[in-house]
Amino acid sequence: MNKKMLFAMVIFGMYVIPMSNMFDPAHVWAEEEKLMPMELEGTEWSVTMTYVTPKGKKEVSEDKLIFTNKKFISEGFESKGYDPTNYSLILQEDGSTQFGTMQIKGKDTSFWKGVLSDDIIDGSVHTQFNEGKSTRTTYFKGNLITGELKRRAERPMAPPPAPAPVDQPVAPESEAVDPFDLEAENAQMEAQSNAIESLEESQDVVEE
Repeated sequence: MNKKMLFAMVIFGMYVIPMSNMFDPAHVWAEEEKLMPMELEGTEWSVTMTYVTPKGKKEVSEDKLIFTNKKFISEGFESKGYDPTNYSLILQEDGSTQFGTMQIKGKDTSFWKGVLSDDIIDGSVHTQFNEGKSTRTTYFKGNLITGELKRRAERPMAPPPAPAPVDQPVAPESEAVDPFDLEAENAQMEAQSNAIESLEESQDVVEE
């Protein structure tokens, strides 16, 4: 094997093969599914509300939380004069969904926050009475009784295709060569050498 053919093999391995990988769509773009929060629309939850008084006494009651028409409703708070409100959803790192909302009734404000996972809801409602002059935090936990949790998923838009290389000669595809077929090996090396020479000429490289 002469020096010219050896030089061609080195250049082919260093430049031509990596360049072919650069323009392989599978190499430059891997489309991954993007998880979204659970969809709560149309679900109802039966929850137990627990409030612990400053003296340590537990006050327990039952409530139903409803997500309908893009609104949040607590039957217990609705009976106290709170209107349905919009709510937000956030995807947690562990894959669960957090919801949050704020309800206002006169000078009272209630902040709801809960986490939903595997048909279980767990959270709290913090109420500020008379513009914050007194507060009360009630904890709730319960289960899904109506509807079905469905996780929405969307895929990001694929990037535009990579532009084709300009004025870059492409090395001819080669077939598998029998290592004992010297004639075929020499022919393949000659083809690679010609491709490298064309590449050098197009880039105005002068070989000393």
